[in-house]
Amino acid sequence: MTAAPDTNGRTMRPDRAACARAMWRPRGIDETVMLAEIAAAGYAGVPWIVGDTSRDLPPADAAAEIARTFARHGLVAAPGYLWTDFWLTDLTDDIAWAAAVSRALGLDTLLVSAGGFDTRMPSGRLRRDVPGRVTAEDGLTPRQLDAFLRNVHAAACAARDEGVKLAYHPHVGTVIESPSEVDWFASNTDPDVVFLGPDTGHLRWAGLDVETFFERHASRITCWHAKDVSLDVIGTAAAKRWEYDHAVEHGIFTEIGSGDIDFARVVLALDAAGFDGWVIAETDLTLLETPAESARQNRIALQELGY
Repeated sequence: MTAAPDTNGRTMRPDRAACARAMWRPRGIDETVMLAEIAAAGYAGVPWIVGDTSRDLPPADAAAEIARTFARHGLVAAPGYLWTDFWLTDLTDDIAWAAAVSRALGLDTLLVSAGGFDTRMPSGRLRRDVPGRVTAEDGLTPRQLDAFLRNVHAAACAARDEGVKLAYHPHVGTVIESPSEVDWFASNTDPDVVFLGPDTGHLRWAGLDVETFFERHASRITCWHAKDVSLDVIGTAAAKRWEYDHAVEHGIFTEIGSGDIDFARVVLALDAAGFDGWVIAETDLTLLETPAESARQNRIALQELGY
């Protein structure tokens, strides 16, 4: 599906704008209310949640159940997300199942990320305790890195066998966060097998140049999460040595266009690479009055970007 210019000469992208559920869940808002508010804000889809879906169901049945739930609100499924401790475990079977569900939902991408939030690293610190200020001593050992590569490639091959691209999602608080870790991952994985599903907010908080990252890797990106960040909160979090959740609770992530990231440049890089995948708006935890208001603001920002 290709983008086409509208009557004003702007580039209009396919209607693949989704909204993540993260903002609603901490407030205990009912799932039905949440989906209704996402639909009312003008999104086409919502990411399906792998961990909320019974692994006992055949993929086609799981997909049908997910699709029915979303369809009640005029929504479809956007790419789902799976946590996998690749340096510890080979979960190829789980990846294959999730990829089969994705394919049955009409999706070509499955997002994955490593965990590690509560893993004690060689430094003696937990990864969740050093967000945005990771040192070499907070990283995986050479043996763990080797296992990580083996398992992520095996998982990507399993997804490919189901007709789905496995897209890795660097995430603050996990074992692939810092600029050097993200560069290691991108340089040591096969770009024809392992794809990328970056999050603008997590990249910036971790210290990466977001716009340059998208320009460099646009051809490898099959889906992306759009969130902005507050540089003031990033600075305060670093100075006061806040752990991950504390920084999020104090508004380190913010609505698209209200922070530091040049989203127009990000979209331009994706357009140049012929990107036609999903964008998923996600603030994680908004400081606005309601998640619905955050969702609306993000939708307006995406519309201004052509979605």
